[in-house]
Amino acid sequence: MVRKGNNNNEIEEEEEEEQVFRRVKRERLNANDIAAEEQNSSSGRINIRSEFLKLKSLINEKKDDLMKIDSDMFYSILNEFNKLHDQVMRPQEQVVDAEALLDLTCTLVESVKSVVNEGVTPSQFVSSLLKHYAHPPNTSIDWKNLGMAVSPIFLTAHGSSTMLGPMENQLKQHKTTVSRKRAPLPTTTTKPEQLDDAVGGEKTDTDKNMLTMFNILREKKK
Repeated sequence: MVRKGNNNNEIEEEEEEEQVFRRVKRERLNANDIAAEEQNSSSGRINIRSEFLKLKSLINEKKDDLMKIDSDMFYSILNEFNKLHDQVMRPQEQVVDAEALLDLTCTLVESVKSVVNEGVTPSQFVSSLLKHYAHPPNTSIDWKNLGMAVSPIFLTAHGSSTMLGPMENQLKQHKTTVSRKRAPLPTTTTKPEQLDDAVGGEKTDTDKNMLTMFNILREKKK
């Protein structure tokens, strides 16, 4: 009985040691995988930042080409910038991304200012039309495609809104008001032949007082 108990204890100890060994081995493998992933991710992050720096240097080098109207350099750089922007994850990459976008924006602003100040020359205008609406080796312009491209500009007319509404509406003429002559109201007039003497002969108290005053004044004058 003692030997069987000792054998069971030894078997349990061996199983525990084997489990510990497997756990340590698994942790080492996971640590190695994590280190490899971090190394790959760090190298990838460095590559992204280096690509942004290359893009910044390209913007500074090709500044003159970017300012040309008939150049596709701006669109190609913008597409490359959008691809790199989708891979940005860390703060350092965000800083480089913002700096590259600032350089591209400044270049675009300078291009717009130069066009506004100097204007588009006739040669630039014709070359732009040939580039977009003439298929090589033909030198004639496809006027149909050009008309389809510019037709949305003429669909809506910009102007001031008035109270009359659309142009097909007409102003309504107001009817002239005619005032009717009203018939005079019937009145009765009377013309007495003789006034009442009794009314005229009556004297008021004021008249009596005035007569008394005049009589007193006459007596004093005498």
